[in-house]
Amino acid sequence: MNTFFTKINALRFFRELIWWVFTAAISYAVLYPITQKVYYLHYTVNFAMIFVALTYFRYTITMMSLPFLHSNALRFLLFTANIVLFFYFAQQEQKFLGLLDNFYTEDFGFPNEGVIMFDDVKERFFSYLSKQLVFFNTGALLMIVAFNLRLIVSWWQLYAYKSNVLMED
Repeated sequence: MNTFFTKINALRFFRELIWWVFTAAISYAVLYPITQKVYYLHYTVNFAMIFVALTYFRYTITMMSLPFLHSNALRFLLFTANIVLFFYFAQQEQKFLGLLDNFYTEDFGFPNEGVIMFDDVKERFFSYLSKQLVFFNTGALLMIVAFNLRLIVSWWQLYAYKSNVLMED
């Protein structure tokens, strides 16, 4: 019986790992047009924002099917970490929007070898960069709020259920 539960947990862990690899591949694909042109200085922060937006969207929708989110201690830790993460991402988004207003390629990275940034290339680059930054940064902020609200709702449902059980006894 014990080996059955460890096999199920191993399969769930493997499934979550596959989801993370898939999400990382999508994040890499979104950032590839930027890294193709310049050595992107803000790659890790932007990658994290895309990864969080996609992962928290999935977590918000499928929260009850994720066994690692059944622990109240982990939910509380995620809730408090998300508050810090929200303010960090909001600060980064403000920074990126300020850098986009400058319209300097050097604020985001130096052109790769063999890439010449003529005006039309620079306009397309900044158009893609601004759309990507605004969409995924705002999406990450919204998904953090949605996930935290989902955590609060799940706590409320759990304690409402427990109180109903106690009232029936």
